[in-house]
Amino acid sequence: MTTIETDAYRCSAGKYMRMLAGIWLWRWWWALMLPLCVLFYLAGAVNVAWAYVALMLIFIVFPTLVMFMFLTQVTTPDAIVATQLKTLSLNDKGICVNFLKVDTEENSLQIYKSICFEWSEFGRFEQSGGGITLYKKNNRYRLLYIPYSAISGKEKSKELILLLDAKLARC
Repeated sequence: MTTIETDAYRCSAGKYMRMLAGIWLWRWWWALMLPLCVLFYLAGAVNVAWAYVALMLIFIVFPTLVMFMFLTQVTTPDAIVATQLKTLSLNDKGICVNFLKVDTEENSLQIYKSICFEWSEFGRFEQSGGGITLYKKNNRYRLLYIPYSAISGKEKSKELILLLDAKLARC
């Protein structure tokens, strides 16, 4: 049984929310565009005042929806797991997330908590320009991001991709 360890890393809250916003917008783009198209059509065909209503949607309602999405997603336990300083241990059984704290006296990182996930909890993974994203099965907006900078060496990176290919489906 081979175990792959990542270096210590932290996914910023902004990066995490950009990934979630991309997923959310990919799913709901039509719900945002449909009222705008109808309102701008009404502005051109019936009355120009409908254009003001469309602009209110763009500048008042849509930002409120984005903030609502942000607040509902950033307060989940998975968001905390994604944004904390951590290392990952990946093996045939699953993924262990080791949360780290900085010990200022010894100037080192120490594990203060570990959470383990079985492979059955993840449905798929995706490689992007900056790293690897693991998606949880039962919720569309739960993910775990591993930047390439946290994987030391090309050999270790290839080994990780082979393990993920064996356990999960690619996007």
